[in-house]
Amino acid sequence: MAETGYVEDRNVSIEYRRAEDQYDRLPSLARELVQRPSTSSLPPAARWPLPAKAATEVIPTVFMIGSDPVELGLVAGLNRPGGNRTGVAYLNVEERCQASRSADLAADDVRFVLNLKAAKALGLSVPDKLLALADEVIE
Repeated sequence: MAETGYVEDRNVSIEYRRAEDQYDRLPSLARELVQRPSTSSLPPAARWPLPAKAATEVIPTVFMIGSDPVELGLVAGLNRPGGNRTGVAYLNVEERCQASRSADLAADDVRFVLNLKAAKALGLSVPDKLLALADEVIE
């Protein structure tokens, strides 16, 4: 964070709340956090985005989930989330293609991007056949 000018306890504060496997506590923990002075929120786990959504429509909330955020009601659409929420949905290629067939996305809104640097760092090899399908390759 220091590389981008943020120094904890000087110009940024990071606060944690843990439900400790008591997921019914998530709504009250989310409300508690949004009552603190804040400019953004990053719900850290898959179970947090919905309570965070219910707690505030003002504070920007960034989520990372493995489900379709439109189907969950987190955002209005994948190409135009609307409201105060945005994020990353880890959908497999098949799920993403099915989502692109919906009225939510036009076919030209979907791009297949391969990050070879990330694949290499993870020890993954990308078959040439898959590489040929990519709209963009990050080397």
